Amino acid sequence: MLYDFTPAASLIVFLEISQGVAADALAVAIDADYEAERSGMGVART
Repeated sequence: MLYDFTPAASLIVFLEISQGVAADALAVAIDADYEAERSGMGVART
């Protein structure tokens, strides 16, 4: 994939990548919390 490295384009690419990383980290955290709850060690959520 080719990127046009103007400042605006670079910012958009950076935001897309960081958003993907944040989404992955959130998914991992949710999964870890679910596993902990399932084994009885998690904090119960209301």
